[in-house]
Amino acid sequence: MSDDDSIEVSIKLQRGTGTDNRDTWTVTVSGESIDEVDSKVRDLREKAEAWAVEFRQIQPDDSRTAHLRDDQSRLSEADS
Repeated sequence: MSDDDSIEVSIKLQRGTGTDNRDTWTVTVSGESIDEVDSKVRDLREKAEAWAVEFRQIQPDDSRTAHLRDDQSRLSEADS
């Protein structure tokens, strides 16, 4: 099979609906045959599930804004 005959599949997945709980993944898998692409997609799905669990544990660091007043909407207001 020549390079022109290879198969490439791009997949975009989104989990969640809100800004704070949404994950978007875009992956591209290629191979010389449907069976090869299918195998790679299965392997990637297993790995992506593990990555997703790890990535969901990442939370924003509140230490950068902890000094701001609750009603303060801009950093420039801290000098007032």
